[in-house]
Amino acid sequence: MKALNTITIAALLTVLTCSCAMNDNYTPAQVEKQSQIETLTIMAGFNGTKSDETVLKNSWNTSESIAVVSERGESRFLSINSGDVVEFASCTKSFDASSVNAVYPYIQNTSNGAAFSFAGQDGSIENINKFNLMTASGSVRNGLANLTFNNRISVIRLSNIILDGCRAENFRSLELNGVAETVNVKAENGNINITPADNGTITVNNPAILGNDVYVAFFADNTTTSIEIAVYDAMGGEWFYTLDNGSAFQAGQVYNVENVSFKGGYPISFNPSVENWD
Repeated sequence: MKALNTITIAALLTVLTCSCAMNDNYTPAQVEKQSQIETLTIMAGFNGTKSDETVLKNSWNTSESIAVVSERGESRFLSINSGDVVEFASCTKSFDASSVNAVYPYIQNTSNGAAFSFAGQDGSIENINKFNLMTASGSVRNGLANLTFNNRISVIRLSNIILDGCRAENFRSLELNGVAETVNVKAENGNINITPADNGTITVNNPAILGNDVYVAFFADNTTTSIEIAVYDAMGGEWFYTLDNGSAFQAGQVYNVENVSFKGGYPISFNPSVENWD
């Protein structure tokens, strides 16, 4: 079942100072007149997951950012409260549109194409929120846009995996091979298009995660035939497990890999000698 919540995004009709401290040179807007700003109401939903709705985003916090793009420009919107239904304020003096595209989290310059990276994951469920890439598109009529925010990532959750001989204190890193570490996000033709920028590796570095559930977010690209999960420890050990159904992964879903044995172990060194031969 999909868990549907709604949000309302509205540009304020009264005097408002929008705090937009970023490195993108956005200037907080002082709204002096109602005619300076377009009232924009967006109804949006969050997609649930097959296994755990708490993994993927389903509510808003105060001061979260989204990018809203129209045929006339682009603006950063900030949430001014928290909950399932919240109000967002534009960080520009006006925002006029007949249709909009929206991206969470905020990415600057999506109208021309911008990069979103999956690097820097630590395997924890709390960290996944930073990588909950969501998009929405729709038309604006009488100041109303009916949008549904769709999560564009999949999450693999590793539980009780078996690594023969590996000690938790020696764990070094986990890799997801065959998936993009970076994707290109671009608003065009009334949609948000996301395309892999590489076919590489997402690395999770956190020695404390072995023995706990490990979460890895990635872009669900239906052209991916298989995904290899690799685990390395500080003693030279290597373990691997392959998911052959990579093309079946769907965005907005969490997939469990649990109680499975990884193949591998430690390298064996041979030191041949001819001494003491009969």
